[in-house]
Amino acid sequence: MPDLLSPLTADQRRLARREVLRFGHALAGTGLFTDDLLAELLDLHPRARTRILTRRPDGSPRDGWIAGAADKATGAQLLKAVAAGGLSVTLDGVMSSDPACRLVLDQLAADLHDITGLIVMGANASIVLSSPRLAAPLSIAPREAAALTVRGGQVLYAYPAGPEAGLPWSPAREDAVTPVMLQAGQAAFWPSQSPTRWVNGEALNVSVVFTFETPQSKLAQVLRRALGRPSPAACAQTDQTPRFDIGAKGLVWREGLAPDWAPAPKKSPRRRAPSARALKAA
Repeated sequence: MPDLLSPLTADQRRLARREVLRFGHALAGTGLFTDDLLAELLDLHPRARTRILTRRPDGSPRDGWIAGAADKATGAQLLKAVAAGGLSVTLDGVMSSDPACRLVLDQLAADLHDITGLIVMGANASIVLSSPRLAAPLSIAPREAAALTVRGGQVLYAYPAGPEAGLPWSPAREDAVTPVMLQAGQAAFWPSQSPTRWVNGEALNVSVVFTFETPQSKLAQVLRRALGRPSPAACAQTDQTPRFDIGAKGLVWREGLAPDWAPAPKKSPRRRAPSARALKAA
Protein backbone atom coordinates (compact mmCIF):
# COMPACT_ATOMS: atom_id res chain seq x y z
CA MET A 1 0.00 0.00 0.00
CA PRO A 2 1.41 3.45 -0.88
CA ASP A 3 2.18 5.99 1.84
CA LEU A 4 -0.92 7.56 3.41
CA LEU A 5 0.71 10.46 5.26
CA SER A 6 2.67 13.37 3.79
CA PRO A 7 6.23 13.86 5.05
CA LEU A 8 6.96 16.53 7.67
CA THR A 9 9.65 19.17 7.53
CA ALA A 10 12.62 18.93 9.86
CA ASP A 11 11.13 21.70 12.03
CA GLN A 12 7.80 19.86 12.27
CA ARG A 13 9.54 16.65 13.32
CA ARG A 14 11.26 18.49 16.16
CA LEU A 15 7.92 19.90 17.33
CA ALA A 16 6.05 16.55 17.35
CA ARG A 17 4.27 16.05 20.72
CA ARG A 18 5.15 19.64 21.73
CA GLU A 19 3.07 21.71 19.27
CA VAL A 20 0.03 21.16 17.08
CA LEU A 21 1.12 19.81 13.69
CA ARG A 22 -0.91 19.88 10.47
CA PHE A 23 -0.03 17.59 7.57
CA GLY A 24 -1.60 15.86 4.58
CA HIS A 25 -3.03 12.39 4.13
CA ALA A 26 -4.44 10.25 1.31
CA LEU A 27 -7.20 8.28 3.07
CA ALA A 28 -9.80 9.26 0.48
CA GLY A 29 -7.81 7.31 -2.09
CA THR A 30 -8.43 4.04 -0.24
CA GLY A 31 -12.07 4.09 -1.38
CA LEU A 32 -13.31 3.14 2.11
CA PHE A 33 -15.19 6.37 2.81
CA THR A 34 -17.87 6.55 0.12
CA ASP A 35 -21.53 6.71 1.20
CA ASP A 36 -22.14 3.09 0.14
CA LEU A 37 -19.17 1.68 2.06
CA LEU A 38 -19.85 3.84 5.13
CA ALA A 39 -23.45 2.59 5.18
CA GLU A 40 -22.12 -0.97 4.94
CA LEU A 41 -19.72 -0.38 7.83
CA LEU A 42 -22.58 1.07 9.90
CA ASP A 43 -24.59 -2.11 9.21
CA LEU A 44 -21.71 -4.47 10.04
CA HIS A 45 -20.19 -2.75 13.07
CA PRO A 46 -21.80 -3.78 16.39
CA ARG A 47 -24.26 -1.12 17.57
CA ALA A 48 -22.92 -1.70 21.09
CA ARG A 49 -19.65 -0.19 19.84
CA THR A 50 -21.30 2.61 17.86
CA ARG A 51 -21.65 5.85 19.81
CA ILE A 52 -24.65 7.92 18.67
CA LEU A 53 -24.65 11.39 20.20
CA THR A 54 -26.28 14.79 20.01
CA ARG A 55 -26.00 17.98 22.04
CA ARG A 56 -27.60 21.34 22.67
CA PRO A 57 -27.12 23.42 19.50
CA ASP A 58 -25.98 26.53 21.39
CA GLY A 59 -24.16 24.73 24.21
CA SER A 60 -20.85 25.86 25.69
CA PRO A 61 -17.64 23.83 25.23
CA ARG A 62 -18.21 22.28 28.66
CA ASP A 63 -21.75 21.03 27.92
CA GLY A 64 -21.58 17.30 27.28
CA TRP A 65 -23.02 14.93 24.74
CA ILE A 66 -26.43 13.27 25.01
CA ALA A 67 -26.50 9.57 24.07
CA GLY A 68 -28.94 7.89 21.72
CA ALA A 69 -29.51 4.57 19.99
CA ALA A 70 -30.24 3.29 16.49
CA ASP A 71 -31.17 -0.35 16.99
CA LYS A 72 -33.75 -0.39 14.18
CA ALA A 73 -32.09 1.95 11.67
CA THR A 74 -30.15 0.69 8.68
CA GLY A 75 -26.70 2.04 7.97
CA ALA A 76 -28.08 4.11 5.10
CA GLN A 77 -30.78 5.60 7.35
CA LEU A 78 -28.24 6.42 10.03
CA LEU A 79 -25.95 8.10 7.51
CA LYS A 80 -28.91 10.11 6.19
CA ALA A 81 -29.78 11.22 9.74
CA VAL A 82 -26.21 12.45 10.30
CA ALA A 83 -26.34 14.42 7.06
CA ALA A 84 -29.64 15.99 8.18
CA GLY A 85 -27.99 17.55 11.23
CA GLY A 86 -27.29 17.49 14.95
CA LEU A 87 -25.58 14.10 15.25
CA SER A 88 -22.17 12.56 15.82
CA VAL A 89 -21.75 8.82 15.17
CA THR A 90 -18.49 7.12 16.14
CA LEU A 91 -17.62 3.58 15.10
CA ASP A 92 -15.30 2.73 17.97
CA GLY A 93 -12.35 0.56 16.96
CA VAL A 94 -13.72 -0.17 13.49
CA MET A 95 -10.29 0.35 11.93
CA SER A 96 -9.05 -2.64 13.96
CA SER A 97 -12.05 -4.94 13.57
CA ASP A 98 -12.80 -4.55 9.86
CA PRO A 99 -10.24 -6.42 7.69
CA ALA A 100 -10.01 -3.79 4.95
CA CYS A 101 -9.76 -0.97 7.49
CA ARG A 102 -7.10 -2.91 9.43
CA LEU A 103 -4.72 -2.72 6.47
CA VAL A 104 -5.17 1.06 6.43
CA LEU A 105 -4.62 1.29 10.21
CA ASP A 106 -1.36 -0.65 10.00
CA GLN A 107 -0.16 1.62 7.19
CA LEU A 108 -1.09 4.73 9.20
CA ALA A 109 0.92 3.48 12.17
CA ALA A 110 3.95 2.78 9.99
CA ASP A 111 3.67 6.14 8.22
CA LEU A 112 3.31 8.10 11.47
CA HIS A 113 6.50 6.50 12.75
CA ASP A 114 8.26 7.35 9.49
CA ILE A 115 7.25 11.02 9.38
CA THR A 116 7.62 11.83 13.11
CA GLY A 117 10.26 9.39 14.32
CA LEU A 118 7.97 8.42 17.22
CA ILE A 119 7.64 4.81 18.34
CA VAL A 120 3.97 3.99 17.73
CA MET A 121 2.59 1.33 20.10
CA GLY A 122 -0.89 -0.18 20.37
CA ALA A 123 -2.47 1.83 17.56
CA ASN A 124 -6.24 1.98 17.13
CA ALA A 125 -8.62 4.18 15.17
CA SER A 126 -12.30 5.05 14.93
CA ILE A 127 -14.38 6.58 12.17
CA VAL A 128 -16.42 9.63 13.18
CA LEU A 129 -19.38 10.79 11.09
CA SER A 130 -20.73 14.18 12.15
CA SER A 131 -23.33 16.64 10.93
CA PRO A 132 -22.82 19.96 9.17
CA ARG A 133 -22.16 22.85 11.59
CA LEU A 134 -22.06 20.52 14.60
CA ALA A 135 -19.82 21.72 17.45
CA ALA A 136 -18.29 19.11 19.75
CA PRO A 137 -17.69 19.68 23.45
CA LEU A 138 -14.25 19.83 25.01
CA SER A 139 -12.49 16.50 25.49
CA ILE A 140 -9.10 15.06 26.37
CA ALA A 141 -7.90 11.97 24.53
CA PRO A 142 -6.71 9.32 27.00
CA ARG A 143 -3.81 8.44 24.65
CA GLU A 144 -1.80 10.15 21.93
CA ALA A 145 -4.22 11.21 19.20
CA ALA A 146 -4.41 12.58 15.67
CA ALA A 147 -7.49 13.54 13.63
CA LEU A 148 -7.61 12.97 9.87
CA THR A 149 -10.39 14.75 7.95
CA VAL A 150 -11.51 12.64 4.98
CA ARG A 151 -14.67 14.47 3.88
CA GLY A 152 -16.01 17.91 4.71
CA GLY A 153 -14.08 20.39 6.81
CA GLN A 154 -13.78 21.47 10.41
CA VAL A 155 -11.86 23.71 12.77
CA LEU A 156 -9.98 21.91 15.53
CA TYR A 157 -9.34 23.96 18.67
CA ALA A 158 -6.40 22.74 20.77
CA TYR A 159 -5.70 24.13 24.25
CA PRO A 160 -2.49 23.90 26.27
CA ALA A 161 -2.38 20.87 28.56
CA GLY A 162 -2.84 21.83 32.22
CA PRO A 163 -1.77 20.19 35.47
CA GLU A 164 -5.37 19.49 36.45
CA ALA A 165 -6.95 16.16 35.49
CA GLY A 166 -10.36 17.46 34.42
CA LEU A 167 -11.45 19.64 31.55
CA PRO A 168 -9.90 22.98 32.54
CA TRP A 169 -11.90 25.19 30.21
CA SER A 170 -13.13 28.68 30.94
CA PRO A 171 -13.82 31.63 28.60
CA ALA A 172 -10.42 33.03 29.59
CA ARG A 173 -8.70 29.94 28.14
CA GLU A 174 -9.75 31.00 24.64
CA ASP A 175 -6.79 33.40 24.61
CA ALA A 176 -4.43 30.40 24.58
CA VAL A 177 -6.25 28.25 22.02
CA THR A 178 -4.68 27.13 18.74
CA PRO A 179 -7.29 26.89 15.94
CA VAL A 180 -6.40 24.50 13.11
CA MET A 181 -8.39 24.57 9.86
CA LEU A 182 -8.77 21.05 8.49
CA GLN A 183 -10.10 20.44 5.00
CA ALA A 184 -10.51 17.05 3.35
CA GLY A 185 -7.07 15.46 3.03
CA GLN A 186 -5.59 17.26 6.06
CA ALA A 187 -4.72 15.95 9.52
CA ALA A 188 -3.66 17.33 12.90
CA PHE A 189 -1.53 15.80 15.67
CA TRP A 190 -1.56 17.60 19.01
CA PRO A 191 0.37 17.27 22.28
CA SER A 192 -0.72 14.52 24.65
CA GLN A 193 -3.41 15.51 27.21
CA SER A 194 -4.23 18.76 25.40
CA PRO A 195 -7.97 19.53 25.63
CA THR A 196 -9.52 19.79 22.16
CA ARG A 197 -12.88 20.50 20.54
CA TRP A 198 -14.02 20.87 16.93
CA VAL A 199 -16.61 22.75 14.90
CA ASN A 200 -17.73 21.41 11.53
CA GLY A 201 -18.14 23.34 8.32
CA GLU A 202 -21.18 23.34 6.04
CA ALA A 203 -20.94 19.71 4.89
CA LEU A 204 -21.16 16.24 6.37
CA ASN A 205 -17.84 15.48 8.05
CA VAL A 206 -16.08 12.11 7.92
CA SER A 207 -12.93 11.84 10.03
CA VAL A 208 -10.62 9.16 11.36
CA VAL A 209 -9.42 9.57 14.95
CA PHE A 210 -6.13 7.70 15.30
CA THR A 211 -4.98 6.88 18.86
CA PHE A 212 -1.80 5.19 20.03
CA GLU A 213 0.81 4.97 22.79
CA THR A 214 4.42 6.09 22.77
CA PRO A 215 7.13 5.35 25.35
CA GLN A 216 6.69 8.96 26.54
CA SER A 217 2.92 8.59 27.08
CA LYS A 218 3.43 5.23 28.81
CA LEU A 219 5.94 6.83 31.18
CA ALA A 220 3.50 9.68 31.89
CA GLN A 221 0.84 7.11 32.87
CA VAL A 222 3.26 5.36 35.24
CA LEU A 223 4.21 8.67 36.85
CA ARG A 224 0.54 9.67 37.28
CA ARG A 225 -0.22 6.38 39.02
CA ALA A 226 2.88 6.68 41.22
CA LEU A 227 1.89 10.21 42.27
CA GLY A 228 -1.76 9.26 42.77
CA ARG A 229 -3.01 11.56 40.04
CA PRO A 230 -6.13 10.52 38.10
CA SER A 231 -6.06 10.08 34.35
CA PRO A 232 -7.39 13.01 32.30
CA ALA A 233 -11.13 13.10 31.66
CA ALA A 234 -11.87 11.59 28.28
CA CYS A 235 -14.97 13.57 27.35
CA ALA A 236 -17.79 15.61 28.83
CA GLN A 237 -20.79 13.34 28.39
CA THR A 238 -23.81 13.93 30.59
CA ASP A 239 -25.37 10.48 30.52
CA GLN A 240 -24.76 7.10 28.87
CA THR A 241 -28.50 6.21 28.99
CA PRO A 242 -30.03 6.58 25.49
CA ARG A 243 -32.52 9.44 25.44
CA PHE A 244 -33.40 9.33 21.73
CA ASP A 245 -33.65 6.88 18.86
CA ILE A 246 -32.65 7.12 15.21
CA GLY A 247 -34.96 5.47 12.70
CA ALA A 248 -36.33 6.01 9.22
CA LYS A 249 -37.76 9.39 10.34
CA GLY A 250 -34.52 10.60 11.95
CA LEU A 251 -34.07 11.61 15.59
CA VAL A 252 -37.02 10.92 17.91
CA TRP A 253 -36.77 11.67 21.63
CA ARG A 254 -37.94 8.93 23.97
CA GLU A 255 -41.09 9.66 25.95
CA GLY A 256 -40.32 11.84 28.95
CA LEU A 257 -36.61 12.21 28.07
CA ALA A 258 -36.66 15.13 25.63
CA PRO A 259 -34.68 18.13 26.97
CA ASP A 260 -36.45 21.47 27.33
CA TRP A 261 -34.66 22.86 24.26
CA ALA A 262 -35.72 20.00 21.93
CA PRO A 263 -38.23 20.97 19.23
CA ALA A 264 -41.76 19.78 19.89
CA PRO A 265 -42.70 16.67 17.89
CA LYS A 266 -44.72 17.35 14.79
CA LYS A 267 -48.34 16.30 15.12
CA SER A 268 -49.99 14.46 12.27
CA PRO A 269 -52.83 16.50 10.74
CA ARG A 270 -56.22 15.35 12.03
CA ARG A 271 -58.26 13.77 9.27
CA ARG A 272 -61.87 14.88 9.14
CA ALA A 273 -64.65 12.55 8.12
CA PRO A 274 -66.11 13.50 4.73
CA SER A 275 -69.28 15.56 4.93
CA ALA A 276 -72.64 14.24 3.77
CA ARG A 277 -72.55 16.70 0.85
CA ALA A 278 -69.14 15.38 -0.26
CA LEU A 279 -70.35 11.79 -0.02
CA LYS A 280 -73.48 12.61 -2.10
CA ALA A 281 -71.30 14.34 -4.75
CA ALA A 282 -69.06 11.29 -4.90
